[in-house]
Amino acid sequence: MELQMPSTVGEEHCKNVPRLIELEIKLQKAQAHDSLQSIRNGLIQKNAFLKAKRCHGRISQKAITRSWNAIHSSQANIDESVMKYTRAFKALQRLGATEGLRKIKKKHLRMSPDIVDPQRVNQSKDSALPWIWTTGLIGGQSQSAKTQESGLGDISP
Repeated sequence: MELQMPSTVGEEHCKNVPRLIELEIKLQKAQAHDSLQSIRNGLIQKNAFLKAKRCHGRISQKAITRSWNAIHSSQANIDESVMKYTRAFKALQRLGATEGLRKIKKKHLRMSPDIVDPQRVNQSKDSALPWIWTTGLIGGQSQSAKTQESGLGDISP
């Protein structure tokens, strides 16, 4: 069952309760930033599985199947996080509060060579990191973690 929130029923029905709109914006932003962190973690994990599979060389069919299962499981987690982010982003779009967030495209879900191998040569010739690697991070901690520390955990109106 879908909850009726200001982003689903429209702001005109929530004019009497502006705090509800503010609260939903905080919740959707936290969901978006948590999803971005899950996407980043999933991409790193998937890359580690691919790298380990390549390093082991010729191994048994059983081990190859396990490796591919782990890779597919990581991709499924990434896809789920992208869906959560997309839902939160669309809700924020309806509320007009998408500052700093963008729509995720397939090209954003690739591992940058700078992340995969920070010691490689010719880094200056590459373009900048995709925005998902820099959005929502404050001093190495996600924006949603900072929001939780600041009291979002207490959601009572």
